[in-house]
Amino acid sequence: MPKGDLLEGITVTSGDRSRQFDWATVANPTYSPRLYAANLNTDANDEIIVILTKGTGTGVLEEDIHVLDAMLNEILVEDGAHIGPSISCRFYWRFGSHVYFFRLCPPLQLDPVCRL
Repeated sequence: MPKGDLLEGITVTSGDRSRQFDWATVANPTYSPRLYAANLNTDANDEIIVILTKGTGTGVLEEDIHVLDAMLNEILVEDGAHIGPSISCRFYWRFGSHVYFFRLCPPLQLDPVCRL
């Protein structure tokens, strides 16, 4: 539901399941919500990843990430900000037949490592 520059009350539908969440995203279609499916916890089931834009400005993009299981229950995503500048991790993202590997390093920039 539009409320100024925000859309509030986001509904996620997967198959015959549908659930409304008390989330908000900017109304600007340039920053539409992004949806992905990936097995994040190696349980053989894909989780639904929802990325919402909270705000934008000159050189600033603030986003929220939400992860849902197959029953559309939200899985807690820990905020890594408390880890501090020593954070360094590697992850991959699969798009079709391509797998992209990334490394997140201080000062928190995304550094593509390789593409298979």
